[in-house]
Amino acid sequence: MAIDIFAIGGYEEVGMNMTAVKIDEKVFILDMGIALDRMVLLQESGLPINKKTLLEARAIPDDSILNDFKGKVEAIILSHAHLDHIGAVGYLAAKYNAPVIGTPFTIELLKSNIKDDKLNFNNFVVMNAGEELEFGDVTLEFIHSTHSVPQTVFPVLHTKYGAVFYGIDYKLDNKQKLSAPPDYKRIRQIGKEGVHALIVEAIRAGEKGKTPSESVALEMLRDTLRDNFASKNAIVIACFSSHIERLNTIVEASKGMRRKVVFLGRSIGKYTDVSKKINFKSFPNVEIAGHQRAVRAILKKIARDRSKYIIVCTGGQGEPNAILSRIARKEYALTVEPGDKIMFSCITIPTPVNIRNRKSLEDLLSSQGARIFRDVHVSGHSAREDHREFLHMVQPEHIIPCHGDIEKLTAFGTLAEEINKELGHDKYIIGKNVHLLKNGRKISI
Repeated sequence: MAIDIFAIGGYEEVGMNMTAVKIDEKVFILDMGIALDRMVLLQESGLPINKKTLLEARAIPDDSILNDFKGKVEAIILSHAHLDHIGAVGYLAAKYNAPVIGTPFTIELLKSNIKDDKLNFNNFVVMNAGEELEFGDVTLEFIHSTHSVPQTVFPVLHTKYGAVFYGIDYKLDNKQKLSAPPDYKRIRQIGKEGVHALIVEAIRAGEKGKTPSESVALEMLRDTLRDNFASKNAIVIACFSSHIERLNTIVEASKGMRRKVVFLGRSIGKYTDVSKKINFKSFPNVEIAGHQRAVRAILKKIARDRSKYIIVCTGGQGEPNAILSRIARKEYALTVEPGDKIMFSCITIPTPVNIRNRKSLEDLLSSQGARIFRDVHVSGHSAREDHREFLHMVQPEHIIPCHGDIEKLTAFGTLAEEINKELGHDKYIIGKNVHLLKNGRKISI
């Protein structure tokens, strides 16, 4: 029998990631995420958030392609804790009667989200990088990776046909402060043993070059903050709440500034709580406010002397209900004054909703006299040369790009064909063993 790959979500868009792998009579689901931009639109619509409305809004994957196999699902395997990889678990997982497996940070965050959303699911298995779990003749292994959220892993399914390697959302970062470099030795070893299929992210496959290390973000933040060392204006930094490494980088970069760092926002509060709970990283010298009453109290205090603080908050995507947007709309005691510095230590995730919201926010801030500092940031996703290096390590027989639209998937496909020149023969051919799929499609390999 063959290995079947089911492309369920993330093959026509950035986000909503969900793939299934059928190995003989066993099925393994890899990730179960939401489309963040469509979720925002649904929330703004005022409609109730439930499985029916989420499916109608295309905010969670349509997994009906698995209806005939739901009794054969052995496990739902999560690569990391971003919502576009775990956000649909509470709505879709129960029908499969299978455990959800992830690292401690991923599972702890998922439990918190499911509780907050008042959903009913509690079948979790915690697994660390470097560990294995057997399902008869299939073995699951977690390999340590680096990304922009703690404890990201490469799940690998070892089968009698060769390995199925899930290489999604990674960067080859050797200089993170809180995480070790990726486990290159084990990646290369599995490549030599034989990888039948690589399912791999394609978000930045068309961007030439290599993604810089988080250590570069530290220097960018230091330079930008030092340029404003003597300023009496407010300094506000927006970043991804889940990026514990970046939050730590901001704290490190602010040393010597004689300003107190504060973290504001419900999601920042949640992610930092989880990080502390699993003993990954705590921030004892940072004041953290997640709930609105605490946020209002801190901002009222900051408004009396804004020169004494660095505000780190949610809102880097221009989300209407995030802290930065609410500051811009004058909903707090602290309002924007001419000369205030607003730093975006994040990219805009390239979806129409995010692009629109971010532009509206920047326009509003600029109209109030704020100085905007964009892209004080390095990506958590590999660029083209990182992917090239990764392909040489993994040496797959088949490549299935995901996590992008057709343009991004094609960019990864052309990269694979470029590597043929380095190999001296046509190993990778689009349409033969480089598979550009769409949501709802299946291939047998």
